[in-house]
Amino acid sequence: MMPSVTRSMNLLLLNFLIFTACLQSGEGQFVITNTTSGPVMGVKTPLQPLTDQLVTRYTAIPYAEPPTGERRFAKPVPKAPWEDVLNATVYGPSCPQPGLNMADMDEDCLLLNVYVPHDAVASSGPLPVMIFIHGGGFTSGQSMTYDGTILALHGQVVVVNINYRLGLFGFLSTGDDSAPGNYGLWDQRLAIQWVKDNIANFGGNPDQITIFGESAGAWSVTYQMITPLNDRTLFQRVIAESGVVFPNLVIPATVARFQAFNVGSILGCNLPVVSTSRDLISCLRGISVETLLTQTYTVQSSAIIDGEFLPTNINTLLAHPRVGQYDLIMGFNDQDGSVFISQVSKNYTAEELRSDIQYFLLSCQCENPQEITDAVFAYYFGGQDLEDPDENVLRYLDVTGDQFFKVPSINFLTRHAESAANTSTYFYHFTYETGKEFFLPPEWSGLISGAPHALDTFYVFGFISAFYPNDLDAAILSNTTMDYWTQFARYGNPNGAGLPGLPEWPEFKTENGSYIILDPDFKTGQRFKPDKIAFWNNYIPTITEPASYKKTCSYEVPVRRGTLRKPDNMTLQISSKDGEVLGSVAGALRVADEAMGGQEIAEFLGIPYAKPPLGELRFRPPQETGPWGDEPLGIPANLPPACPQDVTRDPWMVRLGFNQTSEDCLTLNIYAPTQDPNDPALPVLVFIHGGDAEYGTSSVYDATLLASRVKAVVVVMNYRLGALGFLSTEDEIVPGNYGLHDILASLKWVNKYIGSFGGDPERVTVQGHGSGAILAHMLTLSETAKGLFNRAVLMSATAISPPVDNPVLPSASETAKTLASKLRCPTKTSEMMVSCLRNKPAAALVSVTISAPFGLAFPTVVDGDLITDKPLELLKAGRINDVDILVGLTQDEHAAVAFAFTGLDCPSTAEIQQYIDTVSRLSFTNPNKTAFALATEYIGKGGLDDDCQTRGSFRQFINDYLSYWSTLEAARLHADAGHSVYFYSIDLKPPAHHYKGPLPPQVGPTFADDLQFLFGDPYSPLGDELQLSYRLEDKRFTLELMAFLKMYTYNGDPGASLSGAKWPAFDSADLTYMSLTDCPQALSGNDNNWQHLLRFWANYLPSITAPAPTPPEPTPCPPEPTPCPPDRPCPLDPEPCTVSVGGLRLPLSEASTVIAALIGTTVGVGVLAIIFLGLCVANKKARANGAEKEKRLMEAGVGLTHIDTMDNGNLES
Repeated sequence: MMPSVTRSMNLLLLNFLIFTACLQSGEGQFVITNTTSGPVMGVKTPLQPLTDQLVTRYTAIPYAEPPTGERRFAKPVPKAPWEDVLNATVYGPSCPQPGLNMADMDEDCLLLNVYVPHDAVASSGPLPVMIFIHGGGFTSGQSMTYDGTILALHGQVVVVNINYRLGLFGFLSTGDDSAPGNYGLWDQRLAIQWVKDNIANFGGNPDQITIFGESAGAWSVTYQMITPLNDRTLFQRVIAESGVVFPNLVIPATVARFQAFNVGSILGCNLPVVSTSRDLISCLRGISVETLLTQTYTVQSSAIIDGEFLPTNINTLLAHPRVGQYDLIMGFNDQDGSVFISQVSKNYTAEELRSDIQYFLLSCQCENPQEITDAVFAYYFGGQDLEDPDENVLRYLDVTGDQFFKVPSINFLTRHAESAANTSTYFYHFTYETGKEFFLPPEWSGLISGAPHALDTFYVFGFISAFYPNDLDAAILSNTTMDYWTQFARYGNPNGAGLPGLPEWPEFKTENGSYIILDPDFKTGQRFKPDKIAFWNNYIPTITEPASYKKTCSYEVPVRRGTLRKPDNMTLQISSKDGEVLGSVAGALRVADEAMGGQEIAEFLGIPYAKPPLGELRFRPPQETGPWGDEPLGIPANLPPACPQDVTRDPWMVRLGFNQTSEDCLTLNIYAPTQDPNDPALPVLVFIHGGDAEYGTSSVYDATLLASRVKAVVVVMNYRLGALGFLSTEDEIVPGNYGLHDILASLKWVNKYIGSFGGDPERVTVQGHGSGAILAHMLTLSETAKGLFNRAVLMSATAISPPVDNPVLPSASETAKTLASKLRCPTKTSEMMVSCLRNKPAAALVSVTISAPFGLAFPTVVDGDLITDKPLELLKAGRINDVDILVGLTQDEHAAVAFAFTGLDCPSTAEIQQYIDTVSRLSFTNPNKTAFALATEYIGKGGLDDDCQTRGSFRQFINDYLSYWSTLEAARLHADAGHSVYFYSIDLKPPAHHYKGPLPPQVGPTFADDLQFLFGDPYSPLGDELQLSYRLEDKRFTLELMAFLKMYTYNGDPGASLSGAKWPAFDSADLTYMSLTDCPQALSGNDNNWQHLLRFWANYLPSITAPAPTPPEPTPCPPEPTPCPPDRPCPLDPEPCTVSVGGLRLPLSEASTVIAALIGTTVGVGVLAIIFLGLCVANKKARANGAEKEKRLMEAGVGLTHIDTMDNGNLES
């Protein structure tokens, strides 16, 4: 509804309220009635001089707490009980809206009014109840303007009208959990519930409730019909006057979110680019009502698919049989298009007509409104002269009336009639025009014939006779309309029990489309404007191109209800298949959120699978614990500690404040659905965390929801990290790979004991993320792991990912010696070095470890035991265990690395060339040729839909290099070896990058974004604890991801999505994969040019990366100044190494701070090391004999990313 029309209507009805108040003035009798909230006092009075009948009126009864403070932009909260008698004899304030004085409105406006025909209650017992919801385009209106006295007395019904929140207060949405929207609809529902619970005390029948509304009130009652939250026990009948829900009435979540942030920007919230929706809502909750009202029309006040009140798209909700459970009257006025009359001018040209119609056709949420406008013009006005301004106005009203009222209403009526089960459907067309001058601007009243929008309310509430006391036809129509409405409320049939003289109203049937014309003649008709209905329903959809944000699949998404911890625990005995008893363990019991399966999950934390790797067991394979004894392993007071590491590097540990570490860390956390011992054993899912094999822990991955939704026993393990897990002397003293040995030992433990937890050792899936995926993949290539698991899920890395085997990094033994030197251990022999390292505190080994650029600080090695050859060679030779593979990555996997180079600016081609040169030097043994080939391949092509071509080119290069080519090549080699392979790409951009921290808005789904969905964060209690906000599509994506995982763990085939999309097997020809979003789609990698990608990286590039002659040693950045010798003068200070960041040249210490602020502090040391390596250009001024030498460009940073080598000559013995 347009604002000018809305304001004029409300002023009119306010004037009538004054009129009725005068009629009701005089003394009345106070009446006190009890409610569930407390006693209320109304007033019983006659409506003189119209009638001596008594009506008891209760006004301003609160049904909800004031929606202020934290309750603003949230669901309403039921009103807390009061003790004293509430004075309900005076109308309360309107909800905030434009056009009213501030004194007349208040946020504390969730009130309702009750009108009871006193004598009828005394004589007839409980009366039918009619709850009216006012219109006003969801931006204006108030209940008190629709006085229910005359209707209540005429029809002998109890009338209730309600306030609900409007505009920003009722419908602003961020499109996620922070502010889901639809608060006005929730208000209405709570008011209906209040009536249901209390109306019997007022003389009403709680099992005979009709909700009715006009315009936006009609939208409201049809929204209440289609929501799955309601059913016939709450209300039984519906009357919708000049309004109905239809798909294009709902605002897309992306548009709602944009509008909300736009309001915040206008009102000075000053939110940074990386701010969250919670930040926005926190700001808006602190802004005054008066200020927020200035932005009423900045936001489209519309309902939104919020996942709860409206859980899925409107067409799906309309098609559901639940719509047919209510009796229905629906109709419209002859000139409902008049609601848009403020758009037109007196000299209304053909061009303005076209522009305005196209503007309203934008509601199609389509890509081609111009084409649709052309079709409308051809159909409605083909061959007509469009020179007459008055006729153009009528044409405009004709089109808009059909589009917004008539066609959607008939469609809804048809759906209702088709699904009606023992319910009735009635259709009316209101055409009488007496009173139209109150609803039309004076300049148009003479031109427009018929009933304008909202005129019917004068007749429904009996107001018309007050304004036209001598118009007999108007009085007859009003009385008959009130008869129809109230008889329908009583019987579900407007014809009632056969009132004398009441014209027969035929029921609407799909085969005849019968309706009544509401004017004094009360004629009937069939099939209203069938040609126009066919035009809009049959032709327009064939030429409509849906907007890109419209989904092609949808289904109802369950609402988060919460995960509950039970007061009791479970203790079970752990024994092997052969009856060997290990010991007993106690676990806490939790009931998972119903949306996540609702399973009871036993949580067993900190189960040791090996002896503590301390002392002589450091740098050795793990040893079995042996039996624990009779004392059960209890529930730990705290989460089990992580293996030694720098805990600040793991974002999930940081977000939980988890910082406990210990070398006694070889433990498992097991999440097991409880079931009867006779039930079949469940599949087992073993998760291996990532973290560059340097950080991470099982304790931050709560698998309760995952275990429940997948209905599998989930095991999350710790394994040794960094030097403690992967240091190698490349000989028999310390062969290395102890972290991998840990994982192998844990799998053997699972194979032996998991049956005690209800798991099936014959159906084990190993799932790894990042470096965890690398290690999982290594075991698929190891004879030692054969038979321990039959499926693997590799997320965001494989054993042939480039960082696993970076040829320019030092060998494992050299790295070990460097570490030992840093800790002042001898390096002359491996025995001496390792003996010393075993006596060093674990924290010391962690503290001197620095991540390698484009590599792992301590990678796995070919040890001749677990790993017998380089993984790529094993894959090419087909030396692979019989394991199904599900493998994939995120669309923008390494965005943090790319933006660490480019920053937010659009770099020049020369700068991109420099970045590629740097990466080549740090990654390939023949960097010059490699850099030339890479620059030729990528520069100028753009990528990732980046609006900066050069930056897009570099981002695409980084992603292809670090993840895409190797992941695809691993999938291809497995498929060619005859194994079952499924490939995926995570293509849903999350609301926030919780793992990588704040990143530029151009970043798509990136590394570890999928973890929050894998472990069910959108349904987790952590959502509230950590103030995470998730959208409907995030919840749907969580359900899809877990559904695929469940099918895969059970059958080795991920099957079909919840929306029906089948996941095809990967093959080398089509490179088929599943695009994982909330609406998954099977696609071909050939459309992404993946065949070329593989040829370039797997075939061509290796042919030119043969080692080149060793270049001269680069000059490193100058060391820190050393104290001056006492016998010599101090040399001149060297010029510091600087880094180019955003056009500035900064010392390393300052650049680190700037870059961390730019891409987020959680990117970590590894990324910062890459920045320094890639961008640091050291200018060293050497002065000799007073002459300054020229500055030289340095190949800088080599010493920055490796452990400093110390002069250890005097340490060796």
